[in-house]
Amino acid sequence: MSAMRRTRSLLVGSLTVLAAGVLSLLVLLLRQGATHDRVLMEYRASQALSGLIDRVVAGTGVDVATLPVGVTGFGAYGIDGEALQQVGTAPATLPSPAQATPDGPGGGEGSEWASLQESMLRLVRAAGSRGAFGRGGGGRGGGAVGATAGAGSGTVLPPSGRIHWLVDYDVTPLLRERRLRVAVIVGLFATILGFSLATVSLVNTVRRAEIRSRRTQALAQLGAAARTITHEIRNPLAAIRLQTSLLRRMEHDPRRAEQALTVIDEEVARLGALAEGVRSFLGDPRGTPEPIAVCRAVQTIAARQEFAIDVDCAVGTDAVVRMDRLRFESVITNLCTNAWQAQGGDSAVVVRVELRSRTVVVTVLDRGPGVPANLRERVFDPFFTTRDGGSGVGLAAARAFVEAADGRIGIGDRSDGGGAAVTVELAAAGEDER
Repeated sequence: MSAMRRTRSLLVGSLTVLAAGVLSLLVLLLRQGATHDRVLMEYRASQALSGLIDRVVAGTGVDVATLPVGVTGFGAYGIDGEALQQVGTAPATLPSPAQATPDGPGGGEGSEWASLQESMLRLVRAAGSRGAFGRGGGGRGGGAVGATAGAGSGTVLPPSGRIHWLVDYDVTPLLRERRLRVAVIVGLFATILGFSLATVSLVNTVRRAEIRSRRTQALAQLGAAARTITHEIRNPLAAIRLQTSLLRRMEHDPRRAEQALTVIDEEVARLGALAEGVRSFLGDPRGTPEPIAVCRAVQTIAARQEFAIDVDCAVGTDAVVRMDRLRFESVITNLCTNAWQAQGGDSAVVVRVELRSRTVVVTVLDRGPGVPANLRERVFDPFFTTRDGGSGVGLAAARAFVEAADGRIGIGDRSDGGGAAVTVELAAAGEDER
């Protein structure tokens, strides 16, 4: 997998994990928030009910005008469910505790239970119970109550047995806060998700823009080099015309005719190489990537050449990259040919293959004069050449092929004994890409 593809996959994977984590946190927060809100609602209703019970027991009257803020109804009920006092939205009768289904904390007869209907929480507490949140009310001695609640209370309590207290509590403000909190949490998640999607889209856009930029730059360089191409084509054609003219006069001189034909063959080959170089440079540099065992591929390329190449595989045959095979072979062949020509054929070209971390490095070494520092970038420009008869396309195409595979190519000095060192760096393929 190329470095760009690995980076993109890592980014997408990280954002996916982040989104999943945020979603899990969102669900947890919503569940915890719902539990917290319900407990808070019941707590406030329970505190309000305790205060009302204290007022009844103390003989203070309870009516609609004196209900605390948030309380819409209050009632006291006998064991048969009939109302002993009914204020506001409190019902006329109350189901017996055995028939009720408590859903508040504790639940069951002798404690308190609550039910939520739209924006109203109805809380019922058995007399003498402390409920879930605070002090109890309505009598002493395990729930026994006196005959009266006190003067002016408006509530006549049964002489014995248990009664039930009820309060209706308006939880609209708490529900509004919950909706606001949920909206904020969902909005935060949507923002993070949108940011993640935008980041992935931006990475893809940058990648496409980079490819378009490379193609545009290549076309611009080709336009600027049109004059050079014309010159490169005109010279071989002039030589071919001259040799053809000489051939017509050499009917009885086979040796000179053979020389003329040799020149024609060389110039035709030069034109063919130029045309092939231009075609390769303007074509899709990516090609069809596939796994390539670098050492074996370099050894195969070396065996095909007419000059000596020493292949030094420091990593055996384990180094694998993903690149179009024909383009990989074109790059290595071109670099080896340049190295052979630069050193004049005096010694073997050396190709060294190494694995540095997760990068496969192929270095082509020669014993030539090297490349001046001020020309080490220019030699990769299309149609720029320092060698007589060179087309100036080979290194430009090599760079295009290597960079299309998310690799790098550069020129430096050979460290031992002089010469040039051209280095190609490609990302090593993972196990799943081989």
